[in-house]
Amino acid sequence: MNFVELQEFTTQHIKAVEFVIAATEDYAACRCCLLNGLFSGLYLGAEAVEKYLKAFLLYVDPTIDVRKEYSHGITKLAAKACSLKPGSDLSQFTKVIDRLEMHHNNRYPDHPKFKRDASTDELLAIDELVLLTVDSIPISEVPKFRNFGYFFIVCCPWEPRMNTLKDWLERQNLALQRARDSLEQRYRAMEKELGCR
Repeated sequence: MNFVELQEFTTQHIKAVEFVIAATEDYAACRCCLLNGLFSGLYLGAEAVEKYLKAFLLYVDPTIDVRKEYSHGITKLAAKACSLKPGSDLSQFTKVIDRLEMHHNNRYPDHPKFKRDASTDELLAIDELVLLTVDSIPISEVPKFRNFGYFFIVCCPWEPRMNTLKDWLERQNLALQRARDSLEQRYRAMEKELGCR
């Protein structure tokens, strides 16, 4: 894929790209909150996963109305993503997805289970789910690494405006640390494909 093809692809899938960008910001905020002991990070984690999954579906079918068809149903979104990409490891994260949906549903103070069973220890599982979800999005490496989302921010060495996001995405992120070498190799290969190197 070259720059012109990337631009065309991005234009055709602009809704998905916007969901990826918004999800990445929510995910960074989720990590910031949870690393500082704030349970509201769990709701932001649910929002991030929801938006990444909606991006997944929009990349497959840009005409789908994800808000109307799926609302905030993370479990339903994940099931649809798994059906579109058989063999995806997303099905291994059913418990995490169910807990995120529970946290999302219990987010208001007048709910009888408000903040019940909430734990900042859930961050590692959220990190692993987000990494896998972003990597499972059924698009080629070039848009996956150039859409100003998670992989771009943590791999790109020249984007100073995103340093705050990058800091929160990387800080104490064991899932990312384990995948970092592979992601950076893939990023360099993507740049070479685009003719950047």
